[in-house]
Amino acid sequence: MGAEPFIVLEIGTSKICAIAAKLNQNNSFDVIGVSNEPACGIRKGEIINLDLVSESLKHVIQNLEECAGISIGSVDITFSGAHIQSTPRQGVIQILDVEHGVTQDDMNLAVNAAMAGRLPEDRIILQPIVQQYKVDNQNGVSNPKKMLGSMLTVDLLMLHAKANSIFNINTTLENLGIDVTDYHFNAMSSAYSVVTAEQKKCGVLVIDIGAGTTDFVVYVDQRVVTTGVLAVGGDHVTNDIVSAFTISQKSAEQLKCQSGSALTDSSTQLEKISVPAGMGFRACSIPLSDLNIVINARMDELFRMIQDELGKDLLLSLGAGVVLTGGGAKLKNVTRCAERIMGLPCSVGTPFSISGLTSAYQSPEFASPIGMLYYSSQNVPGNEGLIRKFFKWVKAL
Repeated sequence: MGAEPFIVLEIGTSKICAIAAKLNQNNSFDVIGVSNEPACGIRKGEIINLDLVSESLKHVIQNLEECAGISIGSVDITFSGAHIQSTPRQGVIQILDVEHGVTQDDMNLAVNAAMAGRLPEDRIILQPIVQQYKVDNQNGVSNPKKMLGSMLTVDLLMLHAKANSIFNINTTLENLGIDVTDYHFNAMSSAYSVVTAEQKKCGVLVIDIGAGTTDFVVYVDQRVVTTGVLAVGGDHVTNDIVSAFTISQKSAEQLKCQSGSALTDSSTQLEKISVPAGMGFRACSIPLSDLNIVINARMDELFRMIQDELGKDLLLSLGAGVVLTGGGAKLKNVTRCAERIMGLPCSVGTPFSISGLTSAYQSPEFASPIGMLYYSSQNVPGNEGLIRKFFKWVKAL
């Protein structure tokens, strides 16, 4: 029989993707099934129509079960949403046994102390992200186990989300007979599959450009420095094209993906693109230079927003530059656009190769679910996520 497969599920604005994979003897993955379908009933990462989302999830799960020849009872979820936020917290405790040094119990107590501060009633904790420990006056400790001292301090980022958004996902999957084991933030999931430990040490910014949102995470000295979500994504570029040229959503998406560029180019001023009639819209001809002006304006805005969020000093500490993932990373000249705004080298992050995964999925828009596999495999067996514990507590009331 072998070990149970890892089942991960990405719930995005434009697509829902599920992957089943097993760890082999070389501690790498063998993918046994993939299911991917367009998402319905989701906007900017949040459910707006439970019935449509339920139907989409049902199809994805059933297809994966048939493809992999398994029965699915639980999943790990990677997702985004403009409602996700991070708050810095600090916890300080006295070390329990000063003669033998810091233990795992001490570390857990410090994290619990950092998370003790109350959140607004409509928020729920997704996960604590430990940034560093401090033993007495020694800063920058990544693993304080067995270190001697009297006081242990932990600095962490607490990721939290709108409670109703999480309830909606949980309830929808529970109605399909699926238990949610854990949740993870999209940008961090993507980072697991596209950047190396060396890049995280040197300092790297990972930007996941989705359809409804753009997520980012910054690593310096192999620790998470900050995260964020912007309510701007590829769909906004498409909507800009619709408004500028009065064409259908479908035509605008095709123009963006097939002909558009994140940079303007004077050499395209005389080139025009024919848009056929359809869906109630008349046929028309659009100058390619005008199309690229519209796309460039939105992409410039997006990268400037991230630049403003991070600040000049933090950007200067990113020795490994910027890595773009998500469907938006496939836009022509998007890396050059990011480089021009941020003044840093930029590349497109392609997921690390995994056995059994076809070339169609070795693409930046699948970085998040593939990265979630790595994250799930590194979690301690039997270590329940905070949200799962919370829902068990609610059911027991």
